[in-house]
Amino acid sequence: MNHPGMQLLLRGLCLCLMISGGICYRKNRCLKRGHSDKNNAIKFLLCNRFQEADSLMRSAVYLCPDNALYHAYTGLVLERSMTCQMDIESLIFKSDVYHDSVLQTAIFHLQKAVQLAPCDANWQHGLAWLNVYNHHPEIAGYFFKQAVAHEPYNPVYLCSLGLWWEKQAQMDSAILCFQKCITSSPSVLDSRLFSSLKSRNPYFVEKSARQAIERMELLMKHSSDPITVAKLGRIYYFCGDTCRASDYFRNAVLHLPNLNRPYFYLAMTSHDRALKEALFRKAYFLDQRDYLPTLALANFYYNHGKYDAAKFYYARTLINWHQITSDHAKRLYRMYYCGFMDSFSKSILRDDVIPNGYLAYINPSFDWREIRDKLVDSLTQMEKHEIAKNVKNIQMSQLDEIENLVLKKRIYNYGSY
Repeated sequence: MNHPGMQLLLRGLCLCLMISGGICYRKNRCLKRGHSDKNNAIKFLLCNRFQEADSLMRSAVYLCPDNALYHAYTGLVLERSMTCQMDIESLIFKSDVYHDSVLQTAIFHLQKAVQLAPCDANWQHGLAWLNVYNHHPEIAGYFFKQAVAHEPYNPVYLCSLGLWWEKQAQMDSAILCFQKCITSSPSVLDSRLFSSLKSRNPYFVEKSARQAIERMELLMKHSSDPITVAKLGRIYYFCGDTCRASDYFRNAVLHLPNLNRPYFYLAMTSHDRALKEALFRKAYFLDQRDYLPTLALANFYYNHGKYDAAKFYYARTLINWHQITSDHAKRLYRMYYCGFMDSFSKSILRDDVIPNGYLAYINPSFDWREIRDKLVDSLTQMEKHEIAKNVKNIQMSQLDEIENLVLKKRIYNYGSY
């Protein structure tokens, strides 16, 4: 052990361990600081404080330059800063985004995210829309197709590709995309996107729905699973065939009774008040984050003068709607943060879809101001004037505050509903 060569070897090993330990320590500090900066950036972004969010995301990128999520969020923050005052349909159909230097920086970061995570369809989809803003339709089309190739049943990407084909006047290709979208997620039929599409070309939507029915009936010949049956019922409901739709809904819940939407649509077709309420409550019980049965219950109780119940469900409707989460965001949380102390809203952006407002645009929609006003009226009817005044002043970006103003005030008994 006292051999000079052995001592030299041990010293060298100790030195290597010290150096590698120092590198690991520094790397760990960078990861923690980057994670903290990203979480704080999310907090500022949700308050529309774009400059602070951008500064923090750039810091995170500097600390962890090979992190695809940080690059993507940096690009998303820049996109939100450009489009926060714009309506979603202006973004889609006019693409009047004039912040050229900001746009180019956003494109750079989304490109980097795609390079680092080449199979992430959401970042490809976001990069496609940034190229729409930048008036490069060929590049946009390439990334729309890439996103659909990676996730061929995702309604977000299918709708975007359909809109892109529509802009290129390739109507058959557009109809095929919308047909696949309806087949995958029939709830898009209640969205603003399909409402706008129907106003532009009613035949376009009708043909897409009919093709979706034909495809699903063909699938049912091989495997009539309850989810496919429920989806087919939803499309028939949209087409006005409520009798056939009801049969499919009953069949679906007979074989898979934990599906909530069939109960909701069965309630919509029922004329019996007690049965309607029971079905709405069943749908809500099975998925309390689904804002469609929640809103239906709120309207039901409001119309029957039960304001104590109505205000609870109106409050939950607004909160649930404001917390719509993309499939991509759910997957990110499961991959990276499941088991950690970070809550979902602090570590991941629920709406990480570009363009701004697009996630709500392709989901079933309603006028949130009308719901807020009904909530205010319900509170007023119960003589909760101070709370009603505070709720009336809430804007869309502040909808989560309803939970503190209404739900945590314990002004009703949740269990009684």
